[in-house]
Amino acid sequence: LDVKTGSGAFMKTLEESVELAKAMVDIGDKIGRKTVAVVTDMDIPLGNAIGNSLEVIEAIETLKGKGPEDLRNVSFELAAKMLELAEMGDIDWCRRRVKESVYSGKALEKFAEMVKRQGGDERIIDDYSLFGKAEIIYDVLSDTDGYIESIKTDALGTSAAILGAGRE
Repeated sequence: LDVKTGSGAFMKTLEESVELAKAMVDIGDKIGRKTVAVVTDMDIPLGNAIGNSLEVIEAIETLKGKGPEDLRNVSFELAAKMLELAEMGDIDWCRRRVKESVYSGKALEKFAEMVKRQGGDERIIDDYSLFGKAEIIYDVLSDTDGYIESIKTDALGTSAAILGAGRE
């Protein structure tokens, strides 16, 4: 389980998020499911995009072995934890397996199969023009070098939704 914490998350504080994560793991354990939770900070940008289509495109790029490094790191770690829970191997083996699956193209092939089986158009993997596009797409670039340590993601999400990038 990826439990988010921060301004853009359901749980705003780390303490609340940890409490939720523990409760969800307990529920999983009580019904006989191996469950693990990772708490991730939603006040730190993950990836470079805001908006449904743009975020899906970024996820597809990640399955292609590209995409933002931070998104790859989180995604690969969550996938490795799932393999570990399935008793496929120790965590180091699982991490190697995830990377192999992505960089060999197998993960992308499986994604295409899932899209098709759910009635979607798997051509979107190679043709991003098939996604709906917002009327306004605006790149926000910094005029100085540096790193964003924290951001009010709830305000960005609300702004993006008002512009048509999300849903209420």
